[in-house]
Amino acid sequence: AHRTIKEQAGNLGTLLHELVEKFAKGEKYQEPMNETLKTSFDQFQGWVKNNNVQFKSSERVVYSKEYNYAGTLDMTATVNGQNVLMDLKTSSGIWNEMHLQTAAYKQALQEEFPEIKIDHTVIIRCGKDGVFETVEMNEFGENFTAFVGALTLYRRLKKMDYNKKNTL
Repeated sequence: AHRTIKEQAGNLGTLLHELVEKFAKGEKYQEPMNETLKTSFDQFQGWVKNNNVQFKSSERVVYSKEYNYAGTLDMTATVNGQNVLMDLKTSSGIWNEMHLQTAAYKQALQEEFPEIKIDHTVIIRCGKDGVFETVEMNEFGENFTAFVGALTLYRRLKKMDYNKKNTL
């Protein structure tokens, strides 16, 4: 039962991301039939309208040559006159680690495109619980430093696991 609930929740997240991507790109989309998905999408559209959002990119793959990682950022836009990198979540909350992720996206984006300036990041949560919330962050240096520390730890632990499996 827990696996079914997790799969359904994941599907809702995927469907919301697809809807938001089409909306951001100005493409045609079909109004959602699922009530939870419809509520989340309506809340997102309301936030866009109330914050003078002008989308610049959606689902952009970024790569950091310097730190050798890649990811797909959800959106960049001008929001109330500010250049913003946005990450859409359907989780049960907004967690600190999410800000490290957006700092990593910003770093990779600006390595590839130094002319793109990001004033701050926004985590947008369209929760499956019906809660809509946004959290802004502009502490890029501290967040990116923490991301690099976590990345270094992750890579070291993976190497240790590999070495452990490949010893006589």
